[in-house]
Amino acid sequence: MFFDNVLASKRDIYKNLKDKSGVYIFRNKNTKDHYVGSSVNLSKRMAAHFYNARGFATNKKTSIIFYRAMRKYGLENFSLGIIEFCTSDVTDCSKLVATPQKWIDLYQPEYNMLKEARSSTGFSHSVETISNLKQMFSKENHPK
Repeated sequence: MFFDNVLASKRDIYKNLKDKSGVYIFRNKNTKDHYVGSSVNLSKRMAAHFYNARGFATNKKTSIIFYRAMRKYGLENFSLGIIEFCTSDVTDCSKLVATPQKWIDLYQPEYNMLKEARSSTGFSHSVETISNLKQMFSKENHPK
């Protein structure tokens, strides 16, 4: 499945990816750079990407280069391809971890911060990191 213009295809993207899971790739048509990802809920993941790309998540600049590129070049300059689908079962999709990795290895996507495909499910910050985050976002620095 392929969408040449993400901005013009947003409605079709949501409709076609509803209740589907799999591996996807974004391509910047200007720079030819890529981003490879996977999700158990593709339509929800796309909504998160589009929301962050428009800058509504925060008024501050983002350090995530993929979202910075989407803001700079605009969604109309990105295409989206669905590489593989899997069932919406988390255990089935977790087997796909090797699949995004093969695409990451193949494309060497410039926008992926991590060059190793893995799920953040079950990840927790250390006590020290939580303490630092609380201090960093206290009072006037709190996002709300």
